[in-house]
Amino acid sequence: MSSDARTRDADLVAALARGDLQGAFDGLAARYAARVHRLCCLLLRDEAAAEDAAQDSLLRAWRGLGGYDPARGAL
Repeated sequence: MSSDARTRDADLVAALARGDLQGAFDGLAARYAARVHRLCCLLLRDEAAAEDAAQDSLLRAWRGLGGYDPARGAL
């Protein structure tokens, strides 16, 4: 992702740095859940499957937040 994405997500990275995984995830979900859901709908063309895939994607993001390294790229 571009440096614009890094700038936009700086608050989430700061929450992670403070150890605030819940706050970082809440921000991530608020910011990206609708986009993830739309992408899943486009790819799967099935609303129920898209909802499940979007939720699974966000859950995987939640589980991986603790290992996020901002030097490797934007969220």
